[in-house]
Parts: sequence; structure tokens; C-alpha cells
Amino acid sequence: LIFGIILDTFGELRAERDAMLSDQENRCFICHLDRSIFERAANGFEEHIKHEHNMWAYVAFLTHVHLTISTEYTGLEQYVSELVERRDIGFFPAERAFVLEQVHASAHEERADEDHQSNNNSQQNESMSNTAATPSLGSTTDVAAMTSTALVEEVQRMAKRLDAISHHLQTHMTSR
Repeated sequence: LIFGIILDTFGELRAERDAMLSDQENRCFICHLDRSIFERAANGFEEHIKHEHNMWAYVAFLTHVHLTISTEYTGLEQYVSELVERRDIGFFPAERAFVLEQVHASAHEERADEDHQSNNNSQQNESMSNTAATPSLGSTTDVAAMTSTALVEEVQRMAKRLDAISHHLQTHMTSR
């Protein structure tokens, strides 16, 4: 009986470990989107996790925000700092990726252009043509995409700064 309980416990632990490893290998740590989405619609999962949602760049940025004096914050750093203080991870692009938004926006624009052409060819009135050519999300998508881009660029910039600081500190420590 005890041997059976031990086997069941190890079996459950193994299943949990396998599920966690699968999640680590097949889901983006930052946006939690599945690998298959990026393989089908973008430049691939590896490209996404190395360049767009590099978790170490996020760690570097959060470390930078933590170590920076609050009076020296940029607007983005202030925003993230306030969210972190409230234990709110709303600045993470949950189930969103800029590259997928670009693909979606591009496809939406192509459909809108086709609709616009179709309306012009059929000589429909001008108001119907203008409505068909306007994307439904328009500026909301653009603003969200710019916010994601700004965050990614800021995180990458901070990661480079932290790398330089780390290198300088290592050099300084080894010279002593």
C-alpha cells in the first residue's frame, strides 16, 4: 500500500514536471501565446522569444526600474514602477504580440482595400465606400501597437545598459 502511494506521488510529480517543461518550451513566458501561433503567422517562435519578448530584457528593465531613483524615471519607467508597486503586471502584453498585431492589421488593410475597390467598381455612393475602407479598430490597434513597441524598445535599451554596467563591474572587481 505504501509502495503504491509512493509510486502515485512520483507519477504525479513527473506529470507536473513534464507539463511545466512543455509549457516552458512551447509558450512565450511574456505573452503566454503558443509556439504554433508564431510558427504559422510570424517569423517563428524562437525569433519571437529572442527579439520581441526576451524575458531577460524584461528582467533587466524591471531591475533597472528598481535600481533607478524615482526622480530620474522616464514616463514609461514611472508607469511600470507604479504598476509594480501595486503588484499589477498589466504592462506585460498578455496574449498579445506586436508581430501578430502587424500580421492582423496587414490582413485587415488588404481586406479593406479589396472592399474599397469593390465598392468603387460597383459605383456605390461615397459614404458606403468611405465606411468600407475604414478599418474597424483603426487607431485603437495603432495605439496598442505603439505602446508594445515602446515597451519592447525601452526594455531592450535597458538590457544593453545593464549589460554594460555588469561588464564594467566585473572588470572593476577582477582588477582588484
